[in-house]
Amino acid sequence: MKRSTKQVLLVAVVGAAALFGLKAYSENLENLFRGPVFAKGGLYVGPLSPPLVSAAANGNKMTNVLGGSASITPGSITAPLCVDQATTITVTGAKVGDTCSLGPPAAETASTFCQCYVSAANVATVRCCAFVTGTPTSGTYYARTFSSQ
Repeated sequence: MKRSTKQVLLVAVVGAAALFGLKAYSENLENLFRGPVFAKGGLYVGPLSPPLVSAAANGNKMTNVLGGSASITPGSITAPLCVDQATTITVTGAKVGDTCSLGPPAAETASTFCQCYVSAANVATVRCCAFVTGTPTSGTYYARTFSSQ
């Protein structure tokens, strides 16, 4: 099949644009992940934005990742309600305001969920909530705190 000059020119232009776009995309990815991930005093979280020092000054670096665990047996919760559990998790070094992530002992029930927060120095409190009256899973809960303080 014979192609016209317009068809050949169109294919060349589209091909060049595709290659240029791929090159630009590749450079953007390279720039996103280039440079040190660890800054003095902690791990930088987020896209790199030169200079790294100014980004770190905004609190975008983790200086501490800490953890602890405790065996917790939550009682029944009447919906809709959230209840702080009496048993807390000791996380040595955690400070009020740190981000807290909770690992439950097993898949949570469909009607309840649990989360954690740092309620005092070195203490993570587990808060369980119910959409429908139910009892959260009992067992060992793991708390991880992430600090930029």
